Amino acid sequence: MKEGNNKHLAARCLMLAAGLVIMAFGVAFSIKASLGTSPISSVPYVTGLTSGLSVGTTTIIMNCIFVAMQILILRRRYQWFQLLQIPAAVLFGSMIDLGTLVLAPLPAGGYALQWLLCAAGILLVALGVSVEVAAGLVTTAGEGVVLAVCQVLPVRFGSMKVAFDVTLVCLSVAIGLVFLGRVEGVREGTVAAAVLVGLLTRRFQKPVEALRACALKGCTKKGAPRPGRSFFVAGRVSAAGRRGSTSRRSGRQRRARGPRRRGGRCRRRPPSGSRPRPGGAPR
Repeated sequence: MKEGNNKHLAARCLMLAAGLVIMAFGVAFSIKASLGTSPISSVPYVTGLTSGLSVGTTTIIMNCIFVAMQILILRRRYQWFQLLQIPAAVLFGSMIDLGTLVLAPLPAGGYALQWLLCAAGILLVALGVSVEVAAGLVTTAGEGVVLAVCQVLPVRFGSMKVAFDVTLVCLSVAIGLVFLGRVEGVREGTVAAAVLVGLLTRRFQKPVEALRACALKGCTKKGAPRPGRSFFVAGRVSAAGRRGSTSRRSGRQRRARGPRRRGGRCRRRPPSGSRPRPGGAPR
């Protein structure tokens, strides 16, 4: 049993690494497109321009700051297992720099070609997020900050995530105006990423979850994932819901078959015309 758990842990670590690599290349595509990066990458991009560091290096630094923020927010409630966000950030930042080098020879002239590269970056980021979440190990440091705030304040995750992304975009705009005299890293591609990444991530959930089930040996003989094993909350079907749907189906089937038989006889109500009135006279 312990050996099986170790195998599952290894497979989940590989899924986490694969998701981070896919996300990193998505960020590299968005940088190559020059139409604006995603909100979470806008601050590392503009700080890289102002400091001379690579985007991957500034991404690692920013994620370490996010981990420190989680510790300050949660204090005793902080789960030290989440410190694995730091090596995950190192891998993510390193792959961003590698992806930037790999995509450097690609031409990026023309607005249509820029949008094509931006669309490829959005798709890769959404796919990477789906794979990273399906691994079920640690979240990214940015999402960890949002979750930490949601634990100490009565605010929904979706609302806090939007506020967090808007704050990062405003911060990157302010840094660009102060140190560069212009806005960098925030353009129409940033808006497209903010709108489409979440929608595409939901689209990728089912196929990625099927891949996860197969990787963890959770498939049936036909190759389909077993029911009730979905990692995503949005895709879960509770046992109560399944029982309720079964009872509703059985009720409809009973009504279709007709009235119940008791004691070997079919008990039917008499016709409405034969019911006696309260006065005793038939209708």
